[in-house]
Amino acid sequence: MAKYFITDEHTRVPEIIIGSKKVFDKLSKEDRAIILKAAKDAVPYQIKLWNDFEKLAEKTVREKGSIITEVKPAEKQKFMDAMKSLFDKQPAEILAVVNKIRAVK
Repeated sequence: MAKYFITDEHTRVPEIIIGSKKVFDKLSKEDRAIILKAAKDAVPYQIKLWNDFEKLAEKTVREKGSIITEVKPAEKQKFMDAMKSLFDKQPAEILAVVNKIRAVK
């Protein structure tokens, strides 16, 4: 187990639902709508499960002696400001993805 953790949020594990487009396209319009609704309805539940897991994991590592450093928003902003010139050099298609990521809250 790591002795030190930092809450800098520099990465996120994406949670995705995948399926076969080939099979999905063969379904009726009604069945596709049911599947899409079920996927959207699952999002809040998945987020709750993930948040519960993170809290339990943090409690566990703290109890085992790990030191967790929490990065304050102002410190995160300093890093983002320092990275601005790098992002400004990226092609438009990369910036489009970056902007979509930044828009997610």
